[in-house]
Amino acid sequence: MPTRTEPKLQPPVSPADLAGKALSKSAAGLYWSDNSSNEDGFRIYRDGTAIATVGANRTNHEDTGLAMGKTYKYVVRAFNAAGESGLTSCTVKMPNPPMSVVLNYIGVKFDHDPSEFLGPGEIRLVVLVSDGKQTIERIFPPGEGSMPLNDYETAQLNQCVFDSPNVGDYLKVVIMVYDDDPESGVSDTMRVALPILATMFGIPELGAVNSLFTQYKEATGKDLFENKDDLVGYFEGHWGQSESWGMGQHNAVGTQDVRLWLSIWSEKPLPEIPKPALLPDAVILDVSLPPKVEVGKEYAYTVLLRNNESRALNATLETESSVTGKLESKQVNIPGNNTKSEPQNNIKFESAGVRIMTYRLLYDGRLVDSLSKTLEAKSPTPPPAPLPTPKPLSVTFVGWYVASLKVDSASKNNTIVARIRLEGGSPGTYQMRVRRDIVWADDDTVASLQFDYNGAQTTVQVSFKPPYATGENSTDGYHIELVKDGSIVWTLSDAYPPRLRATR
Repeated sequence: MPTRTEPKLQPPVSPADLAGKALSKSAAGLYWSDNSSNEDGFRIYRDGTAIATVGANRTNHEDTGLAMGKTYKYVVRAFNAAGESGLTSCTVKMPNPPMSVVLNYIGVKFDHDPSEFLGPGEIRLVVLVSDGKQTIERIFPPGEGSMPLNDYETAQLNQCVFDSPNVGDYLKVVIMVYDDDPESGVSDTMRVALPILATMFGIPELGAVNSLFTQYKEATGKDLFENKDDLVGYFEGHWGQSESWGMGQHNAVGTQDVRLWLSIWSEKPLPEIPKPALLPDAVILDVSLPPKVEVGKEYAYTVLLRNNESRALNATLETESSVTGKLESKQVNIPGNNTKSEPQNNIKFESAGVRIMTYRLLYDGRLVDSLSKTLEAKSPTPPPAPLPTPKPLSVTFVGWYVASLKVDSASKNNTIVARIRLEGGSPGTYQMRVRRDIVWADDDTVASLQFDYNGAQTTVQVSFKPPYATGENSTDGYHIELVKDGSIVWTLSDAYPPRLRATR
């Protein structure tokens, strides 16, 4: 009887008609047709990665934990022990998140050419926001009001200028700030222009705000801001899904003089921004006071300032000591784009000790920059006490001695001691020497002693044997000399005695 062969298992037939839709802000539903009868189940892939397996005969699956605004690609395959089937695929676009735009603060920073524009006064804002589905246009403050705002000043607005439960595919914000000059009628022009601008603004490919100005002029034949000093400046931002529609807090630097602080958030409001300080860009570079000074002495010093703004800056310069408090406050004018040495009054320190000297640059009462230096004041050093005037050198010849006997003459064979006594004079190294008097020639040293002398009274002696008698070998006797620094400072009298005669 022939053997029966079982048919070989084949992979299942591919499912078909995969479709998907967003069920919520974080979940998508998938639906397909089951075209096979031998599958063990179905595998679901999201963006190329297997995310789930479901049993046989299933025709749906819910995928969760998805991000708002993102598009996902899904693939479904049937499988059994023989392998996987072909695929059916679809894409699902998750709903975009809710989005709110809040204008927190506005400020004006003087960056323009002062010869062309003196600065704002009563300002107004034109706000245009679009996400491709809706465009919001507002003039703020509404009605006939305006907002006073001077150079380097910020004002709190906290105005929600856009709020959508489901933002479009992009978010575009334009804020134009102008000086509400009654003579120019710019506010009336802006009210007429808003509908035209809003229509143009809804086109994301429009480009920069300058294109708005061009489009408006083409549509009306007039400049949107006919007077060049009407426009204070503007800001524009354009974000898409890849930039999370600009979510976050923005310190926006606009063109010309405008500075804006705005928050873009989804679902949960962002923390409140503290009121920003808008100050001129100026610094204290250095102060010329030395680190050590003397009490009671006057010092002239300078403060080196730098103004990086385009126009001159009127500010206040303060000097303060940690010991005595504020010392000086004066008005200074620093030219635009310039470094200036600002002379200060002379300063005198009345007490000794270490103190911190602080120098502050203020604009409109607000701190722009500060510099602190540690300084030590010392009491004047007293002059050194004058050294006592030394007594003049006094040298006394004590005598010639043979043993203990004082003599005026002696045999040349005797040992003779010559003694002198010193007092006063300057300390140092001295030399006492005994010299042979030679007729018609330079004297000859027959004995010497070098010694250190401190100016106090002392007796010095030298012993010797006269080599020649008087009259022998041109010898005319013997005398003593005292030498310091190579010079003779004392010599024995020429008389006999006290000079010594030597006998044979």
